[in-house]
Amino acid sequence: MGIIMLVMGKIKLVQIIFYLVAAVVFIVYTPLLLKYRSKKQVKEIERYHVPNEMTFNDEGIQVEFA
Repeated sequence: MGIIMLVMGKIKLVQIIFYLVAAVVFIVYTPLLLKYRSKKQVKEIERYHVPNEMTFNDEGIQVEFA
């Protein structure tokens, strides 16, 4: 949207740069935050530290922990 507004002359180049920087921050920040939180959760929850066996069948998914 910012590029369209730049072409139409409604915003300046400096503003489009700020929009692009903000977009990159949001696009990069969210996956990194999710990765950090999931890594922390795996370390804290004990059931993820033991081997498990998953069985897929017509009734659904069954998980058996050692």
